[in-house]
Amino acid sequence: MVKPSYDTVPSGETSGRSASKQPVDPNDPLSGYKQGGLNAKAYDVSGVATRIRYDSSRSSGMR
Repeated sequence: MVKPSYDTVPSGETSGRSASKQPVDPNDPLSGYKQGGLNAKAYDVSGVATRIRYDSSRSSGMR
């Protein structure tokens, strides 16, 4: 089972850049990659998603 945890970075900082499937700017239909493709505009994001997943094939070396 994977239980994601979501948070945001401190105010004024960004965690990266992203492009949206749907247009980000309603006045610019090409601002999303569904219609804009590789020309879609990237925008700053401040969200962070963390997922911890157990992998039984990995061994810690401790027995």
